[in-house]
Amino acid sequence: MYNSSYGINAGWTVWEGNVRKYRLESARLIRDQQLLAGEDVVKNLKLAILQAYLDIMYSEEAVEIATRTLETSTSQFERAAKLTEAGRSSSVDLAQIESQMAKDRYGLVQAESNLATVRMALKKILMLGLDSEIEIVSSGFTDEEVLALPPAKDEVFAAAVAWLPEFKSNRLSKEVYDYDIKVQPSATAGIA
Repeated sequence: MYNSSYGINAGWTVWEGNVRKYRLESARLIRDQQLLAGEDVVKNLKLAILQAYLDIMYSEEAVEIATRTLETSTSQFERAAKLTEAGRSSSVDLAQIESQMAKDRYGLVQAESNLATVRMALKKILMLGLDSEIEIVSSGFTDEEVLALPPAKDEVFAAAVAWLPEFKSNRLSKEVYDYDIKVQPSATAGIA
């Protein structure tokens, strides 16, 4: 005696309450977020280059100031040495001026070392070799541009919101969550 049974079951969803539409829109927003993540990497790279450039400009200015300071202390030492030879100044005063000159020389060496360090940081960001030589061109800002008042904080914030990918990505995240909420009740309704 042979016994067999056959059965066919089929299910067909006629309408899911726009679940597919919401999931598709959510997927599109997630793709847009991923594109913004790439923009964020580019933005961070630009900001790192800008920071390195500003550090180099600052360090070059520090070297120039240290050089002038050393020149001044050297001329003071030479003058004090002549006064000491002539008997018009004490050797203690000369030693103090010589000590200041040595501090100024050390300050110049330190400023040059800082300049070399920030130049190396820029080479690292740009993925240049150690033997690569880079020349930094001054920005050429006028005194009026440097001394101009910065924009109001509301303007700065509005510019940041428009430019920074993080803000755009956060806005997209909110929209994705809104779609997830719309999909959730529809999906759980089909289970019951």
